Amino acid sequence: MEKSVVDQVAKTLVDQASNVGETFRKASEFTSSVADSVHDGMKTAKNAVNDGRDAVEDFIDDTARSVKRSPIQSVLLSLAVGLAVGFLFGRGTSNK
Repeated sequence: MEKSVVDQVAKTLVDQASNVGETFRKASEFTSSVADSVHDGMKTAKNAVNDGRDAVEDFIDDTARSVKRSPIQSVLLSLAVGLAVGFLFGRGTSNK
C-alpha cells in the first residue's frame, strides 16, 4: 500500500514538473514574440523618421530651386503671406 502512495506522489510530481516546464517554454516563446514585435516596431518607426527626413529635405531643395528661379515672385508671395497672417492675427488685438 505504501508503495502505491509513493508511486502516485512520484507520478504527480513528475506531471507537475512537466507542466512547469511547459509553462516556462510558453513564457519563453511569448517573451521572444514580444521582443520581436518591439524590434519590428522600432524598425518601422526608424524607417518612417528617415522617410520624413527625406521628404523634408526634398521640400527644402525644391523651395530653394523655386526661389532661385523666380526670386521676385518668391519675395512677393512671402510679403502677401506675411500681410495675410498679420491681418488675421492682428485683428484680435486692440491698441488702447
